[in-house]
Amino acid sequence: MSHTSGTAAADNGGTFGPEQAAALLDQTTQRARRKLQPSPPWLLATRAVMVLAALGVIWLSVRGQHPYKGPTAADIPVLIGFVVVNFAATVAVRASKSSSTSPTANRVASGARVERRINACKRAESSAKAKGFVR
Repeated sequence: MSHTSGTAAADNGGTFGPEQAAALLDQTTQRARRKLQPSPPWLLATRAVMVLAALGVIWLSVRGQHPYKGPTAADIPVLIGFVVVNFAATVAVRASKSSSTSPTANRVASGARVERRINACKRAESSAKAKGFVR
């Protein structure tokens, strides 16, 4: 994981300002949302149909064989095809999600979130000073 200069300063005993804290919180929140966002239902349904089709082809290819004999060599291309199509669909969906909003709109929204978090950090700091927790 890469560290920004602000986190390195905070780890080494330096100061960590509200702006850096808000930016780090915003970056971490966006990264977590991107990683934990579920796949669209149509992609899950497509994957389910593809799994059933791939397993059905393999089942049909081994029908009537000795039980301890493995799948035939024709099953390997079916499995490789399934993996390639699944990977391509996942990459296409993720690429379309990342390009659905313009970079300018993302920067403006990110700037507004950072500004709100900076203000929240400043309010928390002044509240802590008023209560005597911070000198």
